[in-house]
Amino acid sequence: MAVEIQAGPMFHIGQPHALFEQRNPDWDVAPDGQHFLVRKQPQTVQNEAKLQVVVNWFDELRRRVPAGDK
Repeated sequence: MAVEIQAGPMFHIGQPHALFEQRNPDWDVAPDGQHFLVRKQPQTVQNEAKLQVVVNWFDELRRRVPAGDK
């Protein structure tokens, strides 16, 4: 949140308003008090195709099911 402040003979504080919209609850203020630190969530597309590569899968299969086991 932020407010406008008018200093002078008459000190005036404006109405609070949102400084920015942040839907991510993972944020904090930097130790210097001058910056916000926000963990950015990766953007995903609901129907996005995904590729998973498994290497040495045959070796893993042999380890889990040794030859001759039924």
